[in-house]
Amino acid sequence: MRSPEAEEIESVRRIYESSFPECERADFDKLLRHRERGCSWLLGIYDGPLRGFSYVMYDESIVFILYLAVDERSRGRGLGSSAIDWEFSKPLVITTSWYTDL
Repeated sequence: MRSPEAEEIESVRRIYESSFPECERADFDKLLRHRERGCSWLLGIYDGPLRGFSYVMYDESIVFILYLAVDERSRGRGLGSSAIDWEFSKPLVITTSWYTDL
């Protein structure tokens, strides 16, 4: 995992918008601005090319994964699990939600 290159940000936006219902999404541009203030990381998930991302907020005592998504075509290959297993030196908090289309 690493910070996505500038030219990959639109791919991250596409994955973000296709992976989360609108009611669960924060404004993507606001997330980018928040990252610039140094309180969060936007990390790309790679298996060769960009396959997903994680948006992580942190402070001195905890890491909070706010968003984690893998491109629909790359799901089922353990990339999201690998991102969660990524070594953090602080306690990790992950929230989940489940939606089904009925």
